[in-house]
Amino acid sequence: MQPSDIQQLIAQYKAGNLSSVVEQTDAYIKRFPNTLILLNIRGAALLDLGHLNEAVECFQKALKIEPSSAEGHNNLGLALQRSGNNNSAAASYREAIILNPRLADAHNNLGLLLSSQGQTKEAIESYNTALTNAPKNPAIHNNLGIVFKELGDLIEATKCYRRALELASNYKDARINLAVVLVEQEHFDEAIQCFLKVDPTVENTKISALLLECYYRKGDRKACEIQLQLIKSQQTDYNFRAGAVAAFVSHQHDTKNIYQFCNDPIEKVTTFNALDDRIIDQHFINNLYTAINKFSGNEHYSPGHISAGYQSAGNLFELDVLVFAKLETIIRRYIDQYFTKIKNDKSLFVNNWPKDYLINGWYIRLMKGGEISAHIHSAWLSGIFYLKVPNKMGGNEGNIEYTLCGYDLPVKNDGYPRKIIETKPGTLVLFPSSLPHRVFPFTSDEERICLAFDIIPK
Repeated sequence: MQPSDIQQLIAQYKAGNLSSVVEQTDAYIKRFPNTLILLNIRGAALLDLGHLNEAVECFQKALKIEPSSAEGHNNLGLALQRSGNNNSAAASYREAIILNPRLADAHNNLGLLLSSQGQTKEAIESYNTALTNAPKNPAIHNNLGIVFKELGDLIEATKCYRRALELASNYKDARINLAVVLVEQEHFDEAIQCFLKVDPTVENTKISALLLECYYRKGDRKACEIQLQLIKSQQTDYNFRAGAVAAFVSHQHDTKNIYQFCNDPIEKVTTFNALDDRIIDQHFINNLYTAINKFSGNEHYSPGHISAGYQSAGNLFELDVLVFAKLETIIRRYIDQYFTKIKNDKSLFVNNWPKDYLINGWYIRLMKGGEISAHIHSAWLSGIFYLKVPNKMGGNEGNIEYTLCGYDLPVKNDGYPRKIIETKPGTLVLFPSSLPHRVFPFTSDEERICLAFDIIPK
């Protein structure tokens, strides 16, 4: 095997020809089974392809050949973390750091893991150590900014994002993050310039919607109207976040909604109860709870619109777990009932109802004091199934509210419609995905556990 062969494999990996890299490295490894660089290239390609278990095995084989490789332990940590094995991933990163304290990637990856677990102080320490060894790495500055943003320190977050952009002016994630914190500080004009630079052709659904919100927050009614017209004309697929903003702004400005997804969306919120319907029993809910606990290694602390809570990663309905498969069947049955109820409504939501769809599901665990701020989902129809709710110490603790106002947009007319749903085990709620919803905080020591899901048209 020639050095030029290795260089060709690396070039193909960088070009994104991942499947080809895996095939070629497989062939080479049969002839040269203990070649470290081949195992690492193959592992990296498998990792990027999402073949996580194979990537873990590949990096483990590489470490048997060279157990003192800091880079090898860092690679294994990445594969383990993406597999949801966070404890083992942290151990791999720490082993890499012991072997090479100057390995900035390992400090950065450990910081990302600690941040995902809500250990913000430790994450900041890891990022700062990484920057000591790689002060000109823009990604680390950006990651540090994210932690400061989560802590509410917008000044430090702004400094980090600006530094990342000084080092890499085309770093889109850092520019978006900078724009978001500038909006929170009401520096609207600079935030607008950031958004426009990232999405000059109004193609990005998220950025175009954030810019629409920014114009509304600034009070620039004309710019708000123009941006919504651009979204409507430039984007082929419906922009759900922009649609949510359009519904709220039309109410606040008392104007016609030119980007309507659903007529009277609050009225489309529909509740069922699978326990009361005797489709399930408490034993089924207990089995769901057990399955979720087994899956808890693949959850992450979820700051942002979720406070004091954890959210699972991946799609629960893609797992080979019988109780999740049964729940999906139940959900599909209720979706059919839901559509029968609303099918005569004349709106995009009903007229373009997906004939075939997949269901993406995840769970959310809220702890004492947990709440979820008003947000929307970028899907067609969304739903929530409740497994466990805390004792309500008063008022609407732990209940969910559907509203027109999401993402803390300024309210000028408080008369917009709202609907509060009483949560209890067995309840299943279906609603248009563009409808903002929030969870009231609760003071009980018990957990609040629900399984949320989106209906994604095929």
